[in-house]
Amino acid sequence: MEEIDRAETLVEVMQIRADHDPGGICLIFQDQPVTFALLAEKAYQYAANMHALGIRKGDRVCLMLPTSPEFFYAFLGILILGAIPVTLYPIMSPQQLTSIINNCKPVAAIAHEWVSRNIKEAQAQAAAKFEILFPAHLESAVVQPLFPDMSGQDIALIQYTSGSIDDPKGVVLSHQNLLANIRAFEQRVQVNREDTLVSWLPLYHDMGLIGFGLGAFCFGARLVLLPPDLKNPRTWLEAITRYKGTVTGSPDFGYRNCLKKVHDKNGLDLSSLRVAINGAEPIRLSTIKEFEERFQIKNVICPAYGLAEATLAVAIWEPGQEVKGDSQRNTASVGKPLPGIEIKIVRDNKQASANETGEIWVKSPGNFQGYYNNPDKTQEALYMGEWLRTGDLGYLDEQGYLFIVGREKEVIIQAGRNMIPGDLEAITDQVSGVRYSAAISQYSYRAGTQRVFIIAESQDGEVMGLKAREIVQEITHRIYHHQGYRPSRVILVKKNTIPRTTSGKIQRLKLAQMLSTGQIEAQILYPTRPLSLDK
Repeated sequence: MEEIDRAETLVEVMQIRADHDPGGICLIFQDQPVTFALLAEKAYQYAANMHALGIRKGDRVCLMLPTSPEFFYAFLGILILGAIPVTLYPIMSPQQLTSIINNCKPVAAIAHEWVSRNIKEAQAQAAAKFEILFPAHLESAVVQPLFPDMSGQDIALIQYTSGSIDDPKGVVLSHQNLLANIRAFEQRVQVNREDTLVSWLPLYHDMGLIGFGLGAFCFGARLVLLPPDLKNPRTWLEAITRYKGTVTGSPDFGYRNCLKKVHDKNGLDLSSLRVAINGAEPIRLSTIKEFEERFQIKNVICPAYGLAEATLAVAIWEPGQEVKGDSQRNTASVGKPLPGIEIKIVRDNKQASANETGEIWVKSPGNFQGYYNNPDKTQEALYMGEWLRTGDLGYLDEQGYLFIVGREKEVIIQAGRNMIPGDLEAITDQVSGVRYSAAISQYSYRAGTQRVFIIAESQDGEVMGLKAREIVQEITHRIYHHQGYRPSRVILVKKNTIPRTTSGKIQRLKLAQMLSTGQIEAQILYPTRPLSLDK
């Protein structure tokens, strides 16, 4: 539809869909369908109520609703006003929320009553005053005001980074950024009105919100929404089966979770799938191979790479093509850059050669406007105002395929040798009895170098004694076999000890701090003797 292609804002896209396909189903949540007409009607209703409460163009509004149609009514309602949605994890801790409030200075927060206590605590800590609005406050019948004009350059979203490396920073994205990246995604994945997207990804994170949520109604596709707390991953596969889903997505751990927990395939049929995006963390060749074999699909999982500062997607594997891999690292290529996006690898301040690892730099119409109220960090991230310095390490092979290696700040340097945490974790996670793992470093003043620590979560609860010792010994043996050295310590811990961001990324630097301050002592299953970190 040419009108959609010419649209400059998400509000225009919403209105065009409502005008041309009012009865079309744009999303389904808990078996309840929402049409494009209803989406627009409710969004304008929410906008009118917010306007009556004094919210105006440029105001920041924290959006802390869980996955639901109300999330989209509120998000689009904020945009209709020309205000700026700040999408946040609904049960974010008061400490994290205080930092964000101090940075973006919202005029309101939209949430359910059950999270208002955290918001009020953060308000008190930040000495900030703003309204806490519940969806019921925005359902009244009020006179529709004259809404402001907008352009593609207007801010459409502030999305706070997940904090896997530093404190969260507010990534500022314009309507133009969002639409450019969504359209590039559409070209690569070839998604259209005939597609059904199935997503359990949280709406406060870029893959769930932009790739699936906003993407679906830009494409005119149907979106089946599932709650993100997917304790039983079979629910996800059942939804794909029931609705004949054609496009879905998850970080790598979601697919691994299915392999670990879904053994009975009766009643499951994933043959309708043509694209299953795999991104947001290191992507293992073994995950792709085992998942596709288990559920009898072929060349469906498409590795992807992106980051909030580039709106969402930078590179995605070509659907239907066999994935190219780095067998030594057990990682998959994330493909070539999306249309309109350039990538270069920079090492020692110059462009790297093919297969040479360096920092990934990105030039894209989706590159963000900057970090909100943080010009110093913005200048660090944007070289000459156009190249985004991602802080991620990777390489391009001779054919221009991108491989992700790790995070620059997480590289472990031991006796002059660079070690990538993801390489060690891929080896560790293959050991029977291991749920997840994290490779971190601790500096030894006595040795004068960093020392490698492997923290492995037990798969089977509080495994103790000989069994725990065997798991630790097997991890040490495998790392020595594959990497040629032994880690300084392998520590087996209880489930859910390793901290992760809300998007599922391992917070390695936080874990290293927890280890050095003794915060994980009570979670250790083996060794049972007290740890001495500097030996």
